[in-house]
Amino acid sequence: LMLGMEMSYVLRQGFFYARAHPIKVFTALVDSIPAVWSQRLALASMEDIKSRPNAKEYELAKIDFTQKTGPQAKREEMYQSSVIQWLERTENKFLLPLRTWVKLYGMFESGNRTFANIMKADLYDIQKRDTLAARELFGVSTDWTESDIKETGRIANIFSGRGTGLKGGSPWLDFFFLARRWLWSRLQADFVVPVQLMTPKMIGQWNADRGMRAALAKLYIQTFLGHATKLAMAYFAYSILAGDDEEDKPTMEWDPRASDAWSLKIGETRIKDEGGLMPAIVLAARIATGEMKTSSGEIKSIYGEDVQYGGKAVDDFVIDFARYKLGTGPSAALELMSGRDSVGKVIAKKDDPLAVPKHIVTSRITPLTWREIAAAEKELGVANGTLALLESFFGVSVSTHGDRAVIATGNTIL
Repeated sequence: LMLGMEMSYVLRQGFFYARAHPIKVFTALVDSIPAVWSQRLALASMEDIKSRPNAKEYELAKIDFTQKTGPQAKREEMYQSSVIQWLERTENKFLLPLRTWVKLYGMFESGNRTFANIMKADLYDIQKRDTLAARELFGVSTDWTESDIKETGRIANIFSGRGTGLKGGSPWLDFFFLARRWLWSRLQADFVVPVQLMTPKMIGQWNADRGMRAALAKLYIQTFLGHATKLAMAYFAYSILAGDDEEDKPTMEWDPRASDAWSLKIGETRIKDEGGLMPAIVLAARIATGEMKTSSGEIKSIYGEDVQYGGKAVDDFVIDFARYKLGTGPSAALELMSGRDSVGKVIAKKDDPLAVPKHIVTSRITPLTWREIAAAEKELGVANGTLALLESFFGVSVSTHGDRAVIATGNTIL
């Protein structure tokens, strides 16, 4: 329930797809948004995928299409809750309000699943087309082999949030870690595949196939240009909506040692549109330099004797990063024991013994996206707040801090 009731797959799991192929994304949304309201339309979309020219290759390629029911590994990672499944089956009338909430949750699962499956098929089709076109340009064989099919399927899975080489469907691992397979897919797409792309003969990946490497390079270039364009458009839009008030105009933090690195800052609101990867980059930058940058611009050491009294050291940042990746159950246990949320903010005063349990329950049954939206609307006003609402609904992280926010989440979920 905490991660539902939105279409975050579009800009989060679909980070590469949305930036590189915006027209394809629009077409996918035409099918997936109606699927929120109709299971029949969701099934019809899957039948359309099965009728594509490359449909027979999808099975051999092991495209990881997901489904509403069945083994846990075959369901979308954000929608594997055993509690949700139990509530869907129970007939207890006292649980009717929660069951109604669960039905809404299931509607958006249908929309996100439909979008994800279309995305996987599109990525396979596009990569096959671009690989064959590159081979023809280079004057090499355009035969499409079984090995090509499997490798293109691997790429389609990685770039759609279904990382390869990490087994899914483990109840215990999925309980302890939040979206671990999606996190692994981002690490693969951002770091592993580029290394393989640049050193094919050393690693032996793709047998140094120039056509496949050219197709992947094209995907990265399109993604970079698309992402830069979207950031520029967002900056321009927020600036226009702010009017003549300079304090309400967006600014950008470029220092990777800062918590707000590469995010748009508008007042106390931070808009992060990098698909959830920045916490890992910020941690790496801090470890590499031994320094952090505060929200006020001050540079502080995080190593050894140079750490200021009461300040955070490098091990604190590593622990905080690991805590972000915990599932909702283990993170709730930590909050109960410490009285602090995932960013270290004190949940309540000690004279209210029920404050922490109430916070844990309400934060787990109310969608994070809509809490972010409520805080942004309060902080930014109607115009900028509405734009932030749309961004957050489709997968951009929008977090608001400070006294002016009614709901200060401060969370960036990977």
